[in-house]
Amino acid sequence: ASCLLFSTHALGQVEWEGDLDNNWFTENLGDTNWIGNVLPSLPDDVVIALGNVELTSNSATINALDISGNLPANTPFLNMFSEASLVVTTDALVGGAAGMTGQLDVTTSASGNQTVFQSSTLTVGRGAGSNGTVNVNGAEVSVSGDLHVGDDGGTGSFFASTGGNATRSDVSANRVYVGRDESSTGIFALAHTDFQTGGAVVGFGSNSSGTMSMDHVVATTGNFNAGFSALSVGSLSTTQTEWTLNGFLRIGTDGSGDVTLDIGSQVEVNTTGTSPSVMIGQNAGSDGYLEVSAFGDGGSTLTTNQQITVGYSGNGELNITGNAVVKSGPGTSPTNSAMIIANLEGEGILNISEQGRYEAATGSDVIVGFVGNATATIESDGVLKARDMQVARQASSTSNVYVAGGNGRGLIELERALYIGGSDTAQGGQATVEVIEDSQILVGEKIQLWKSDSTLSLLSDNPAFFGGAVGVGIVDQALLSSGVLSVFQDGVLQGAGTLEGSLTVHSGGVVAPGNSAGILTVTETTKLEEGSILDIEIGGQLVGTEFDQLATDVFESDGGTIRITLIGLFVPSVGNTFQIVNTGMLDLTEIFFDFTNASLDPGLSWDTDLFEINGSISVVPEPSVACLLGLGGLLLLRRQRR
Repeated sequence: ASCLLFSTHALGQVEWEGDLDNNWFTENLGDTNWIGNVLPSLPDDVVIALGNVELTSNSATINALDISGNLPANTPFLNMFSEASLVVTTDALVGGAAGMTGQLDVTTSASGNQTVFQSSTLTVGRGAGSNGTVNVNGAEVSVSGDLHVGDDGGTGSFFASTGGNATRSDVSANRVYVGRDESSTGIFALAHTDFQTGGAVVGFGSNSSGTMSMDHVVATTGNFNAGFSALSVGSLSTTQTEWTLNGFLRIGTDGSGDVTLDIGSQVEVNTTGTSPSVMIGQNAGSDGYLEVSAFGDGGSTLTTNQQITVGYSGNGELNITGNAVVKSGPGTSPTNSAMIIANLEGEGILNISEQGRYEAATGSDVIVGFVGNATATIESDGVLKARDMQVARQASSTSNVYVAGGNGRGLIELERALYIGGSDTAQGGQATVEVIEDSQILVGEKIQLWKSDSTLSLLSDNPAFFGGAVGVGIVDQALLSSGVLSVFQDGVLQGAGTLEGSLTVHSGGVVAPGNSAGILTVTETTKLEEGSILDIEIGGQLVGTEFDQLATDVFESDGGTIRITLIGLFVPSVGNTFQIVNTGMLDLTEIFFDFTNASLDPGLSWDTDLFEINGSISVVPEPSVACLLGLGGLLLLRRQRR
């Protein structure tokens, strides 16, 4: 019959004899309480302190297990195989004290049922200078309580993979801590394994280090943290893994966290309550890094039901690359924000490249710089899709968006609006958006530049290109040309910042300088096509603060309309002149003026004669001959190109 065997490093099999204590103590010191080859039983606290013990084919239930020794060149070793089963009703230790070492191997052989190890708790490597190792080969390891890998300054390693008959391992625990206590080091590596836990922390204790990997793993967990405490370091990598988190994912809570979801990884995060599903760089002083990539075979995805925050109060970075896809649902702070880069005082970085793709849930927004400072780069066939994008939402934020070319264009698609230097309701911080080379931004309804230092740039690092293209409104991408912002039907460009490039307003499109009143600067040509509108508000005589102005190098009109609206309680008087277009050159084939919303006092009328000279309109006494189409009428100014 199969039995429990013990052999020392060089002494051969040892008989167990005597009856003086309650420990299965295999040190070669004489008094123990078993005759050789007798299995321990439920009341026994088993201590393997010397040599190699094998458990084959038999089942045993014991109170406690401690595989720990400190003799040089001799690691105490328990090897379970051939359908063996061991149940530890309380605590199991492997390398369980300062300076001690120990090893546990649980192996399913080439034929037969799984070998099984069960325990209430399992600690691998506990105490300064300790070193514990667990190897699981196609077997089942089940811990009803907590599994600690590297504890109290010790070093622990836990490896799980297939057995001799290619049986997948099965590992479960209530919670898993890798690098649990101060100055601990833990390695937790799973391959071809089914893994379940109520929660896991990699890099838990101060100055601890935890490393976890999952390769061809099917995992179901609760909350997951990497880099939990100050000065801790936690890392995780996955390949070909299906991972469902019924809880949040935190990368860099107070320490440093690094997570890579690589080739063929499918990760789903389901969070209840109002907390973000994924937070990268949570608290001040933390650093978090998440990469979702799929270079090589298979695509990787990360899907969350609530918000992703990159740099909450700490520093965070999210890279989406190599044909990977990230999707996130709406959060509650602020409402409908699916992703925030730099939430509070944090620093946030978003990179999307190499056919990587981010998609916000329907009706959800992306904020690049809420209170903190953020940078988002979409390049090399990277794509970002959302309802709205807000860049530098609050006054304290300085944020930049780069949509770059290179090895393929970058693309931002926004269902509704792009707000540069503010939100949908208020002015914010300093924002820059650059669209480089052949990259594009497509916006469904509106682009708004909130501040005079807000910049939307269409430029190129390569002289062969004229710069990127931006379209707002009902966009036919074929109509977009390099170096041009095109406003189409139902689209609006509004703001008091700078467009570095050219602007073309197509039929049904509107350009509206200022936010109330302000100056919109276009560094190259502005062209109004037939049916387009330049919307000018006048509430006083001070340009930029009381009335709008379009400042542009060249102003062209081929049937566009300038619509004048009086705001506030301002009533223009005779002699008031307003330079609504400040340009170096006028090229007017046909232009209309609409004064429907700019009625004057009786006896006064608008004069547009100065417009063809310096872009101004003025208030004059009403002429005796009716040349206006009523006080609220429409004026036509025609000029033929020479």
